[in-house]
Amino acid sequence: MGLATGLLNGLALSLIVYPVFNYALWSCAEHRRSIEHWWERPAFFVPMGLIMWGLESGSGFLLYPFTLISTTGVLVLLTMVSTMIVVIVFRRDAAAVSWRQAAVLMIGGLGVSVVELAAMTVLRASLTEIP
Repeated sequence: MGLATGLLNGLALSLIVYPVFNYALWSCAEHRRSIEHWWERPAFFVPMGLIMWGLESGSGFLLYPFTLISTTGVLVLLTMVSTMIVVIVFRRDAAAVSWRQAAVLMIGGLGVSVVELAAMTVLRASLTEIP
């Protein structure tokens, strides 16, 4: 049950954050929904079902790729949120016209995300006293 909740939570967060990220970053962002039609939903739920099946099956060779995919997903989502914070702090909202302009802001967001994750890791280690 916890795996399904986590997967659905990640899907919901990404479907909410992605359009907001595009709107905050790009000067001529497309105003459209993340999921426009009902038939697009299986494109999200089928891979999630396969991931759940793979993890619940207990096959060891699938754990490493799923761990990398999961960690990358968390980093991408956190980078998107941090990029929006960088955009707001530097008053560059809706200013990116090219990928080069967006890359500068997204690298800043990635840097903020890495600092956030490192700070959480240090705080967790100090609170739990991991040897």
